[in-house]
Amino acid sequence: MRKLIAITTLGLALSFSSFSFAFDYMDLYTKPVVDARTEITGEVTHINIGGHTLMVEDKSGKNHLVRFTGKKQLEGLKAGDMVHIKMENGKAVSIQKG
Repeated sequence: MRKLIAITTLGLALSFSSFSFAFDYMDLYTKPVVDARTEITGEVTHINIGGHTLMVEDKSGKNHLVRFTGKKQLEGLKAGDMVHIKMENGKAVSIQKG
């Protein structure tokens, strides 16, 4: 009976420490990698006004999905235009054509 209690206690102690390790490991990979402020320069490939997003391909060929807050930010903008975008917290703060 004592062996059973000892093994059970040891098992519980090891399982609690593995839960702690798992939470630390998950926290490491759920933190944002990108800085809160970002700048992107590239060509607009797609605009989705209803979804408040636009797709920009940078000079290296990487596509970026950019969220914007209002239609006013897109005045005079169309697919194929070169843009410089300043972002904060994942949303476009300014979109400049050219």
